[in-house]
Amino acid sequence: MHPYSSRSFSRAAGVPAEPVPIASYARISVDRKKKQKVLNQHPENRQTAERFGYKVVCEITDNDKSVSKGNVYREGFEDLIYALAHGGRCRITGHDHVIEGVIVVEQSRLARTYGEWERFTDSLILHPERVYIQEGSEKNPYSDGFDFEGLVGMVGNKKEPKKIAFRVTRDHMARALAGTPTPGRRLFGYQKDGKRKHPKEAVHAEEMLKRARRGDSITSITRWLQHNGIKTSTGGMWRPPAVRSWLRNPKPSGMRRMNRTGWIVKDPETGQPKIGDWETYCTPEEWLVIHRRLEATKGRKWDPKTKQPGELIRPEEIGKIGKGRKYLLSGFARCGKPSEPGSTVLCNTQLTTGPHPTQRDHWQYKCPGKAQGGCNGIGRDRVALDTYVVEMLFKRIEERAKQETKPAAPPADWAGAGEFESALEARAALLKAYDGGRGGISDETFYALLPDVEKRLNEARLERDRWAMAQRRPVTLPANPRAEWERNQDLGWRQEFLADHIVSVVVMPASKGNRFCGDDYKIIWRTD
Repeated sequence: MHPYSSRSFSRAAGVPAEPVPIASYARISVDRKKKQKVLNQHPENRQTAERFGYKVVCEITDNDKSVSKGNVYREGFEDLIYALAHGGRCRITGHDHVIEGVIVVEQSRLARTYGEWERFTDSLILHPERVYIQEGSEKNPYSDGFDFEGLVGMVGNKKEPKKIAFRVTRDHMARALAGTPTPGRRLFGYQKDGKRKHPKEAVHAEEMLKRARRGDSITSITRWLQHNGIKTSTGGMWRPPAVRSWLRNPKPSGMRRMNRTGWIVKDPETGQPKIGDWETYCTPEEWLVIHRRLEATKGRKWDPKTKQPGELIRPEEIGKIGKGRKYLLSGFARCGKPSEPGSTVLCNTQLTTGPHPTQRDHWQYKCPGKAQGGCNGIGRDRVALDTYVVEMLFKRIEERAKQETKPAAPPADWAGAGEFESALEARAALLKAYDGGRGGISDETFYALLPDVEKRLNEARLERDRWAMAQRRPVTLPANPRAEWERNQDLGWRQEFLADHIVSVVVMPASKGNRFCGDDYKIIWRTD
């Protein structure tokens, strides 16, 4: 029993004269019936509450909110925690009732992780004589076994998402063996029923497959779609990943693949791929030709000379390819070409690297093509740009070092230290006076004064943090930055050194002539 709880959970004293006001909480993970299913939980909770002599005065709902991952923000759940922690005053209902308990259809509706369950129970037992009902049974939240019972329930709730995933996979497999399409997002080229071809998209889907069979690259197919203004099934612009994903889908050939395993569904009697009852754009053999070509490029480097997939990527190179930065200004250099002639809006796309168009042994920073979201209008020699930026960096460091001839004055004491200490003492005094409900002030007085005291403390703490940021010393430089730069060849260290001083490097369109001009570049320096 909780130390300051006086409610008799044995019900020996009978039902109180006035029904105890409680809150009804309802949640559903996926609701395709527009709140109808989640709202069905509240009538059941009201009936159960009346059976125990309680009255639901507050209905809190989280619709279409899954908690299986544990990182989803639920506004209703947070409102419930707030109400329980602040004397039971529900801030979302607009009435003056004070809730003294919670009722749910089942525990998984309230929480599926032990962290959420612990937050709920801690706020629930902040006050005595509160009640909790789940699955039609009243629980004693102040008993020693309540936390253990909740922990056992968490273990069962963790298994539920796995059961759901298994049931969904089993249902999809049954549909595939029956030859019927599964529900979900409409695939480009098909209508909503998943069987009939789309009257406008059919000709474009056939052209995409035709271009892929004859060997066109994913980028060229993407450019063709963008040039003709063809949109995806959701109305967005085609990008290379979306084109690759659509070509890898076997549905246009009549076959079906299970996403969890990646296997083509086969007829258990014949052992051959199961052909669905929807309209097709190509034969299974034609799709397999496209699939083999796409699979041949996976895990291989792209040879710019032969324009074919080359040698396999070694395991130690996996971190250096793709998202890994291999060049000094990767992540810093951006395109400064106007998006339109005469416009002040720049392309501002992050530059990538590639071989020089005429000098094959040289690499350059360049704006990616339009299919990747760039303009393909900027290109600069990589070595020349790296050298220029490094030289400008050290020039700025040396100039600032000459200007800072006087030693920095020691930081002054914070003027608000007394206010901060006073706010801490005020909060400590309020907590001592309340003493967990056993002190000289009532619950109502304590929770009425607490917000103002905490606001004063938070404002003082914020001012202290601002003062600390103002006293922060600049980045510590080596004794000889140039010598340290030449000595340390580690790219990660060099990029961290750049990031301490540079935000980005904007590459403008080149001036007339072939000479390197510093006016074509704008270095955005870090000011803090």
